[in-house]
Amino acid sequence: PPIPPPRRPGADGGGASPPTPGRRSGVLLVGTDLDDHTVWARGVALGAERVVHLPGDEESVIAAVADAVGRVGPPAADPARSLGLPLAGEPPREPGLAAGEPGEPPGVSPGGPLALFCDDFPRRLSPVRGRGPTRHPGRGAPPDGRRSRRRHRDHPGAPGAEGPVRR
Repeated sequence: PPIPPPRRPGADGGGASPPTPGRRSGVLLVGTDLDDHTVWARGVALGAERVVHLPGDEESVIAAVADAVGRVGPPAADPARSLGLPLAGEPPREPGLAAGEPGEPPGVSPGGPLALFCDDFPRRLSPVRGRGPTRHPGRGAPPDGRRSRRRHRDHPGAPGAEGPVRR
């Protein structure tokens, strides 16, 4: 659901509230605990356009990534700005996720990383989506491991074939 607009200092006529940034289009905060109110508070503090939760909002995350990649601009610059997914909650002890760890930020150098994900991130998403790693179409056996028994219509003995092929 969209986040309500951030409150401006003194907007309610009372004491000054802490300053918040304006809404930042394209910023998506991804959390994992729907009941954690701090995720929503961080979303407002960041000026995020939306707060989404995994599992459940995978389509929103995929759409945001697709929108970022579809933008026109210098290589890696536009997607890198859009693909920075702030992590809600305590950062796990994995490379590139804890605050202050050394490393190249996304989009700094041409050909550099577009986004930083830990090695474990895709594995954790696959059960969320309800399936494991998939094969590329046309390479090897289908995911169920069985080969197709269907014959080409021009193959001798195939239904609809004109009979044996003679050379």
